[in-house]
Amino acid sequence: MSSNAGIGWGIKLEQSADGTAWTELAEVSHVTPPNYEAETIDVTHYQSEGKRREFISGLSDGGTGSITLNHVPGSATETLLISLQKSGEASKFRISWPKSGPKWVFEGIVASYAIDPPVDGKMTAEVSIKVTGDTTITPAGG
Repeated sequence: MSSNAGIGWGIKLEQSADGTAWTELAEVSHVTPPNYEAETIDVTHYQSEGKRREFISGLSDGGTGSITLNHVPGSATETLLISLQKSGEASKFRISWPKSGPKWVFEGIVASYAIDPPVDGKMTAEVSIKVTGDTTITPAGG
């Protein structure tokens, strides 16, 4: 049986103010998509069966996504990300997976933009995006 596994080459990350016109973020080398987590609420009471804790699901948190990119001082991508971080305004982000894969669209705020300029290696920037709301996943070919 052959595997359907693939590599990340070809992933594209884009940003949009309104979800209609998209701007590709340049020189992205790593993407960690947002990971959702539901809070758990302890509802244990004196008569909980078997003297065991009981939980119910609470609100979901969209999580935080992150990207690493080659830092190009003064580039359009850097200017865009820093202005989004400074404004604190939410915008839309879209991850397009390789091989005409699905697209993930989510709204988020740029929570941080941190530059790492080592003396003997490539300069990078780490960006974290705090998701607000839900992620829409469009199936491959959709």
